[in-house]
Amino acid sequence: MSTALEYTAPLVEKLGKGSLNIQALKDHALELWKKDQGSAKELGEALIAVRDVLRSNRGGFARWYRQQGLNENRVHYCIRLAEGKVKKARAATKKDQSKTDTSATIPAFCTPKMWSQVESHARARGTSPEELVKQIVRAWLKDNHLQPAQ
Repeated sequence: MSTALEYTAPLVEKLGKGSLNIQALKDHALELWKKDQGSAKELGEALIAVRDVLRSNRGGFARWYRQQGLNENRVHYCIRLAEGKVKKARAATKKDQSKTDTSATIPAFCTPKMWSQVESHARARGTSPEELVKQIVRAWLKDNHLQPAQ
């Protein structure tokens, strides 16, 4: 967990000694929000400073950014970025996607359970699930005296 001083002290130096004022911190965060020229990390640091000074007021930070019309997802993304948590989340997501990447190839007529059975049969036959589905469809078309679409 971050401390108020960790993010507030650099802002006080940047904004001047009088910026320990809560309103100055809020104004600075809103100014960065409006600029938003790709400086999400700086915005996150400003939002953390506001969050930390409003910590004693339960729900005060959420009330404040909602009253200002700030997008909740963007607020929390910027905060996570400033806290260094975004790269970790992206790495974990990529790792999870590599395990379940076959979901993109599941045909519309297959349920996940059916697809896992197709994958199992394909492995046993030494072929890909996609190729096995093609073989099954061709056989079904032949059995029903239908011609595949060209």
